[in-house]
Amino acid sequence: MATTSEQKPINTNYEIFILALSILSIFNLLLEILPIDPYVKTLVEIVDVALTPIFLADFCASGCGTCGKRIVRAVRKVHC
Repeated sequence: MATTSEQKPINTNYEIFILALSILSIFNLLLEILPIDPYVKTLVEIVDVALTPIFLADFCASGCGTCGKRIVRAVRKVHC
């Protein structure tokens, strides 16, 4: 794993996963503004709803105060 100047480990695979989800989310936003079939729009909305908790968990885990610290502690308990 790579480290930053503060010696905080960075999980590269996780960062690439979040990047891919971000690109998918941007693509979905573009699909939402296009005049496409209503069934496709429904599918795009379902994907957006599925991505939202992942981004929320990533935001909390990346350090939004105590929320991030609690999640990190819970993950460490599971993995250790």
